[in-house]
Amino acid sequence: MDVALRRPIKPIPFHKSSKDNVSRTLALIKPLLLSSDDKFVRLVLTCTRVYEAIRLEPKFDSKSITDGYRGEFDLDEFNKELLTYLNNSRWFNDLKLRFKSSLKPSKRVIGRLRSGPNGQAIVTAHIDAVALTESGLYQTVQEFNKHMNQTLLNDSMDHCVKHTDRSTLGKVYTGRIALASERGGKTRLFAMGDMWTMNSLQCIHDAGMKALKTIPMDSTFNQGKGFFRILSQSLNKAWIGSADLTKATDRLPVSTMETVLLALTDDQRLSSLWKELLTNRDFRYEDKTFRWAIGTPLGLISGWTIFAIAHHCLVQFSYFTSVGEKKDLFKSYQILGDDICIWHRVVYDQYAKILKGLGINISPEKSMKSVPGTLRFEFAKRTACNGKEITGFPFDLLVLASRSIYGYIDLVRYQIETKFYENPLSLSVVPNYLNQKGYRYLSILLWEADVLCPAVAGNIAPNAALVALRRMMFHIHLMRLKETSERLCTVLGDNTLLEYYGELGLVVTEQLLSHNGPGYHPVVESLNHTGIKLYQVLEHLWTISDAEDLVTHDSYPHLKELCYLPLPHMGAYFERPGRRDPNLSRQHSEIVLEASIRIRSDQPVLVETDKAEEGG
Repeated sequence: MDVALRRPIKPIPFHKSSKDNVSRTLALIKPLLLSSDDKFVRLVLTCTRVYEAIRLEPKFDSKSITDGYRGEFDLDEFNKELLTYLNNSRWFNDLKLRFKSSLKPSKRVIGRLRSGPNGQAIVTAHIDAVALTESGLYQTVQEFNKHMNQTLLNDSMDHCVKHTDRSTLGKVYTGRIALASERGGKTRLFAMGDMWTMNSLQCIHDAGMKALKTIPMDSTFNQGKGFFRILSQSLNKAWIGSADLTKATDRLPVSTMETVLLALTDDQRLSSLWKELLTNRDFRYEDKTFRWAIGTPLGLISGWTIFAIAHHCLVQFSYFTSVGEKKDLFKSYQILGDDICIWHRVVYDQYAKILKGLGINISPEKSMKSVPGTLRFEFAKRTACNGKEITGFPFDLLVLASRSIYGYIDLVRYQIETKFYENPLSLSVVPNYLNQKGYRYLSILLWEADVLCPAVAGNIAPNAALVALRRMMFHIHLMRLKETSERLCTVLGDNTLLEYYGELGLVVTEQLLSHNGPGYHPVVESLNHTGIKLYQVLEHLWTISDAEDLVTHDSYPHLKELCYLPLPHMGAYFERPGRRDPNLSRQHSEIVLEASIRIRSDQPVLVETDKAEEGG
């Protein structure tokens, strides 16, 4: 990578190297890495990403969590200056209005299927409630919900505590730390909080995400768009720098984030309760407990969102304290969480100085600065040099594509998103593991993706094959939704929940799982809500005579609230760059193939069109 980016290379001890310290091992591929053809560079860098196949046993390092404050600033003084600046900034006042207008109380308990500190979050919510009472956080959660008028959450918490027999439980926790082994031997740490805290803080998270969506310099919702914005902006600039922050969420002082939330809400009590819910708790890892000393736990909802907004505030404050004015909005940067590129040298230097003052390190090995004749940057794990992207393909994506046509579709989509190819039908390389049926299936999927991709085909009128395919997919999905609705009714109507809990070894009472009164166990409330929503949507969908009506799906906003509907008009393959979900694309692909097989068996002429054959 350093060769392709024209970066100075440190010599490798006791290793044969050229005069510019490049290993002799790379002698054959060095000309390709320095090629003016970005496709050559990307293909070679794809080969060098084989190291990503290495996955090691995760290692827990608590240093960034438990270390005290290492910054140079007096935090109280810095936070006062930051608050004064934010309160007098026109751009921030606009952001505040958007945040406040979106800050609304939660009207229901969200069923979370992920793991929690005591098991699967939604299933063990009653255990989480007991853990809160024993930790002293129960009253804090209740007070936060009263402050936000989230009474259903408090009623449901009370219901769970009242109808849970503490003697049937062992040790209970309000937080847990989990480790994940990542590509290249890295370890990622996640913090898991109790379900009640996660639900309570959902309102802060939602408002923050809506605010981030309005910031052009933020890439939370579209990483690809942010990358290409940097690429286009850097073409006309003489300098650009990208910074890699070390353990940023662990090290950015929570008091600074609290200051930003206070500026957003003008509510001292709300920001104080938010801070207490995130940091005044222990997190279990194996047989020990840990507490975040400076920053916030990555994984507790709203923590990352407020961190991202605070990051924007620090960049704007860097601009103001170096070259700007209070009313100005600095736009020469792009952020994705703790990932940042700035194409203004003075602001970058001031930004680095402020981070150092707050005790946040910028990794020199992973950060980049331009030098005369070479503009280079890295953003969202994608790299560019002199106006061209040179990112290699992810190793796990290649492995996935080598095993399944569904994975191959993901590889095609990645190539389109990163502009390696402009059109999926122009691809001449196809998997060599496919038999005749596999080639036909792949041609159907590529054809369907191509004619429905706005970036490739534009708004073309659907032909007979596409109309038939869309109708059949719509019908298949309706049947699946109907089956889901019927299963939910069975679970709620036949006391099947008690059996499920018994299979998990959890002792619960009928009173805990009842739905009489102001509060419910979250699993009951979630099943009820989902079942009712499914029933209402199904009732409406059955009245639609032609699935083509759903092309104007904006007319049916309640459909978006239900779940992902794998319909062609949603552009399942190429419409959402930077937000790939292999499970969703696989689900989409399976329904496309099932629909095409049904059509082929009933009306062969609809699939055997010229357009369909072009896909092969």
